[in-house]
Amino acid sequence: MSIRPEEYHSAEVFARERERVFGSRLFAGSAWRFDGPDAYRAYLAGNHALVTRKAGDRFHTLDNVCLHRGNLIHPLGYGEKPLRCGYHAWQYAPDGALSHAPLADPACIARKQLQSYPTAELRGLLFADLSGRAPALEAARRVLDRIGFDLDAGARPFRCHSVEHRANWKLLVENVTEAYHVSFLHGPSFVSQGYASAGGYEWGAEGDCSWHVMHAKEGLDARVRRLIPQSHREFTHAFVYPNLFVAVTSGLIAYIGHFLPTSAGTTLLETELYETPLLMRQKDAIREHFKAAAGPFSALVIEEDRVQLESSQLGLPYARGPHQLVPAEARVGHFQKTYREAMDAV
Repeated sequence: MSIRPEEYHSAEVFARERERVFGSRLFAGSAWRFDGPDAYRAYLAGNHALVTRKAGDRFHTLDNVCLHRGNLIHPLGYGEKPLRCGYHAWQYAPDGALSHAPLADPACIARKQLQSYPTAELRGLLFADLSGRAPALEAARRVLDRIGFDLDAGARPFRCHSVEHRANWKLLVENVTEAYHVSFLHGPSFVSQGYASAGGYEWGAEGDCSWHVMHAKEGLDARVRRLIPQSHREFTHAFVYPNLFVAVTSGLIAYIGHFLPTSAGTTLLETELYETPLLMRQKDAIREHFKAAAGPFSALVIEEDRVQLESSQLGLPYARGPHQLVPAEARVGHFQKTYREAMDAV
């Protein structure tokens, strides 16, 4: 059964999603963000206020709420400072143990440990599991293999960007898990590069994750192939349920997009662009050429999608029935089936 129209704007449904969809494994951040000694990412996910940090060679995801009076220990976003509450200076060790409560009588403090959640790294991608289990990453590993995603150790993005969408998070997922819309929505971007809705396309699924490959028209890659013979005319894409998108363009530019819903009708998308190992082996002038083109291209695609998704969000409250998917949207169907199973689980 498809996702019902009301599930894209209902506050009650969104409250259930926070527990049933975003209450287990989720993408927590890119490892490069945590190189500083006290670097952190503070965010809201599921029914939790969380902070992810690194201590030594281990990553920790903890509740970001002080045990004293419920203040957020870190403000939302990225930063670098000790795990210390700014209200009354209660301080915590990297594993969440209370280490210092100034001017407080220890006899008054019964709870001395922030809740922690298992966190694991896969190719520079961090995953936390809010159910308390070790993050299940085999399906994610297989879809990353399938699209050829493998960055050099210590890789840093050359562009980071964030965009708020006035649209439900499921619309973002459904949009990127099909190529049916490409010819009609992405004329200035994908179509100009030789990609089309009726072009070469293949897809597959691994557990709750999925991937697809789009093949561009022949003959448009002569200049690129002259510069970099090992490049290819493919756009590969993976979705790691529930909140991570990864893509590779022509084997040269890697994209990481991850989101967190901020309400039933708003979603914050954060993106990063990287050079692949193949591009990094080229001369500096060639590298800079492709990097200079990749940033505007990515921004254009996201903007084309954002406008359409916000239009869909406005239309869905008036829809007379659920989506009517066509064969080209089979990957959307896989996501909807995964979603339905999570939401309807007893």
